[in-house]
Amino acid sequence: AVGWALGMERLIGLIDAVAQAPLATKAQQPHCYLVVASDVDLVSGQQLAEELRDRVAGLRLVSNMVPGSLKAQFKRADKSGASYALVLGADEHRERTVTVKPLRGNGEQITVTREQIANHLSELISH
Repeated sequence: AVGWALGMERLIGLIDAVAQAPLATKAQQPHCYLVVASDVDLVSGQQLAEELRDRVAGLRLVSNMVPGSLKAQFKRADKSGASYALVLGADEHRERTVTVKPLRGNGEQITVTREQIANHLSELISH
């Protein structure tokens, strides 16, 4: 019983430390959060994420690995602190495009081709 109590004390201490840890600084927050619609293969989303990480220097991109509704994914995107959501839905997948939706500020959502997305993101994150 004593060992169990000591284990619980450590666990409670760890939970307390995590709860009091500072939130990610602006420099640690992701630039983008990739949202993949349920009717698109997650492998396609991961391929896009890898391609963007390779082509855009310094890009901090979070890939959604948990299937779920778009609403739930956008909530996670917002909570992540990302500035933009990259949306890969069925239309985007079929047309080889990506929709870029600002999550902060008043920017407008735009759709760009897969060939243009790396250059577009490079411009966005350099500002």
